[in-house]
Formats: sequence, structure tokens, C-alpha cells
Amino acid sequence: MSTMNTFWKIERLTRDVNTGGVLVAHWRAFADDEGFQATAFGHVGFAPDEAKADFIPFENLTEEEVSKWVLEALGDERVAEVMDAMKVEIDRRKAPTTSEGLPWA
Repeated sequence: MSTMNTFWKIERLTRDVNTGGVLVAHWRAFADDEGFQATAFGHVGFAPDEAKADFIPFENLTEEEVSKWVLEALGDERVAEVMDAMKVEIDRRKAPTTSEGLPWA
């Protein structure tokens, strides 16, 4: 039985230039199963509060930290939906039901 390998990447951040607070994180999820691949993408909005003790200025952020925020904001159910959709796409690619081409090419 194969195992689907996945990872999440933060592709872009939108921030408040005055406070350095992140307003939007754009993410992409990747999946690979035996060389068959799928991807999903989206974004999550935030309401940063620089007065909070856990506020991290833009220049001090790491991708790991922002990824954690994104996954928490999405929640377990939405993350599972993204993973399931990628699995369906990979399964479709492994056993296609349609094909394109020309018989004379």
C-alpha cells in the first residue's frame, strides 16, 4: 500500500506596513503518491493585534510559524478536506477514465 507524502508551503504574505502584522497568508499544499502529484491552494485572513504578547513582527516571522497559524486557522476539518481532495486527484491520475489525443497523430 502506498503512502501519500504531503507538505504545505506559504507562498505569499500580505501585511500592514505600519504594524508589520500579517493580514493574509497565501498557502499551497502538495501531495505525492508514487510519482503522482496533486496540489491545492488558498488563503487565510488574520486580524493581528500588535498589543498582544504573542505578536510577532513581520521581519521576525518564520515559515514554520506562519504555517502553524494557517493550519490552526483552517482547522482539522478543512485540512482533512484539502488532503482528501488531493487524494481523489491522485487516484484519478493513477486510473484515468478519460484521455485526450488524436487517432492520427
